[in-house]
Amino acid sequence: MSEILKILPSLLVVGGWMIVYQLQALQARRKVLREEVEKARAAVLTLNGDALRFHMSAHSIADRLALVAALTDIERRCELFPQISVARRTWLPDAVPTNKAKVDSALIVNVRQAITLNHFDDESAAPLSVGSTQLEEITAACTALVRSVDGVMVAALD
Repeated sequence: MSEILKILPSLLVVGGWMIVYQLQALQARRKVLREEVEKARAAVLTLNGDALRFHMSAHSIADRLALVAALTDIERRCELFPQISVARRTWLPDAVPTNKAKVDSALIVNVRQAITLNHFDDESAAPLSVGSTQLEEITAACTALVRSVDGVMVAALD
């Protein structure tokens, strides 16, 4: 019995340090998630402006390819959110619940369609005017995606 009492403080210290380490790991995951969310949010806002400029000016293959690359990058970033939020240990809670770390893929599809559905591949099409419904659809789709990304940010706050 006295043997157990001698090692009990050491076990408590080691156990306490394990818990602190795991909690710090979860906090670090939340921080990484917040950083990725900020990058994705900035990318969506930049994409919105770039897409509006693309559709309001003469057709450019380089700008078209840049928009496609930006869309792919945003989609990849948003798909990473749930993976970042998951704890490595099964007995720990996730840094952020997976359902709160997901961005609805339909919102990304809406942005992609708003940007690429009309006028995107037609090199002979004239630039769109300021009051065009497609420009409004692009802005609305990007705004909805930003709101969803903001929801992930709120969930990732400590």
